[in-house]
Amino acid sequence: MILTCPQCATRYLLPAHTLAPEGRRVKCSGCQEIWFQLPDTGELQESGERPYDDIPAGVRPLPDGSNLPIITDEQQPAPDPRGRMKGYAAAAAVFLLVFGVLIFFKDGIAGTIPVSRSFYAMLGYEVAVPGQGLTFDSLLAESAPDAAGEKISITGKIVNKTERGADVPMIEAQMQDETGKILERWIIRPPAPTVNAQGDLPFSTDYLISTPGAAHSINLHFIAQN
Repeated sequence: MILTCPQCATRYLLPAHTLAPEGRRVKCSGCQEIWFQLPDTGELQESGERPYDDIPAGVRPLPDGSNLPIITDEQQPAPDPRGRMKGYAAAAAVFLLVFGVLIFFKDGIAGTIPVSRSFYAMLGYEVAVPGQGLTFDSLLAESAPDAAGEKISITGKIVNKTERGADVPMIEAQMQDETGKILERWIIRPPAPTVNAQGDLPFSTDYLISTPGAAHSINLHFIAQN
């Protein structure tokens, strides 16, 4: 049967016949609490008639190899707070590393992922937008049959509206259908790396599309240099 100390809640396994027939005073070997304990009648009936052994001076677990004391939740060792702090420190280090990478490469990320610009603006960082101060003018896109399929020809100008010379980044072209879905995209290399202040830079390019007859519009925008 299981005995539980009413003072410290330590639990022990003890044969019921040692308390028979009318119960005995027992003593906890942990906190020295003394209380009166009745035997488990159900266990006595299952074990049958046995001689009534003298109970030891204190309630103790039976010898090794027989029964062991039961450890209560209150006796479980408390978690080491140092391990928890190490986990917090590791998580903080990973966060700072990722945040540092996002800040260090902010210009490239903002150029490749335009929606990230609002994130950097919220943090108070200014990012260099590819082609800032540059616009497209006199754009014309025409399609024509080609021996290998259908060819899209694009002509236009890159205009610098600023008072100083500017670098000209790569241009991405997106072919869209009537719903605005992007069907194909390709990169256009500018004809020169820079454009003068208040100047313009004519350009033209041809592209062989793989979905003839599906083009409805062409969208151009500057992207970060790779």
